Amino acid sequence: MNTTHTEKKAKPVTPKVKELIERSKSVILATVDAEGNPNSSYAPFVQLDNTFYILVSFMARHTKNLSEGRKTSSCL
Repeated sequence: MNTTHTEKKAKPVTPKVKELIERSKSVILATVDAEGNPNSSYAPFVQLDNTFYILVSFMARHTKNLSEGRKTSSCL
């Protein structure tokens, strides 16, 4: 699977948001399959140098949806 990295200007992080990120170990991913059916699952993440990396398994349904360029949303 190819990884992509998009540079965006980050908004200032409030102390409460910073605390939430530091205490969280995973994100919830919402993806859509080829038939338009929603899928919600979670995956671990790490933050390095203000960049978030989501760790996905090739066995997970969300990975197939992500690799096929389907619509995605995530939250802590």
